[in-house]
Amino acid sequence: MKKIYFLIHIILVLFSELINAQTSMYVSTGMGGVSSFATTSAAKQEFKDIKGSPYYNKDFMFGYVEMYDSIKFSGLFRYNLYNQEMEFIFRNDTLIIDNPIKVKQICYAAKKFSYSVIVQNAFRKNLIYGGYFEVLNQGKIQLLVKYEMDFRLNRYVAYYGGGGGDGSYRFIPSESYFMRLNIDEPAFKFKKSKRFILKMFPKNRTEISAFIRTDHIDINKRADLIKLFEYINSL
Repeated sequence: MKKIYFLIHIILVLFSELINAQTSMYVSTGMGGVSSFATTSAAKQEFKDIKGSPYYNKDFMFGYVEMYDSIKFSGLFRYNLYNQEMEFIFRNDTLIIDNPIKVKQICYAAKKFSYSVIVQNAFRKNLIYGGYFEVLNQGKIQLLVKYEMDFRLNRYVAYYGGGGGDGSYRFIPSESYFMRLNIDEPAFKFKKSKRFILKMFPKNRTEISAFIRTDHIDINKRADLIKLFEYINSL
């Protein structure tokens, strides 16, 4: 029996040391409260053979991250669209925000970004995944844009065939619209159609329809969509 207890004690000690070793990998000296939501960045990923940039903003830009408990940390930010990671320079450490659920918003370059889980739609709440979004409007009901980056082969096609691809790889950006009904609610795909919008807000169907008509709202234009969401928030 003593041997069994001794072996259990050894296993617990080794497990504790392993956990401590793993934790120490991610906490940098002087990070303070930042270590609760960010880790030290891995080695810089190289994209030398791919044309274009994987970043929303190539250079780090000054801003701040605000937590749900209202604590703020200032620093330099850069959004890696390809890796879907928000990079953050804080006290000379380059970090990656690895626990974005704790983050209320990230603001820099006159833009506001927020992390949200994503569900299939407003009525089916099965979780799909999560991601960062640019928040386009003020108010409880938010219009969101999700930016993504992929890379594709620029296939060679002879000039007489209407092409001129050089066979290189290049980054291809894309964006898609989402919305959420409250900051505490998950995001879901937004469809650019009057029918979809009226379905989402049946109680204000008459007012919204009239606003779209009288203000000549073009649902395919971002500026008009922002104007529409600001109106919906005023109802």
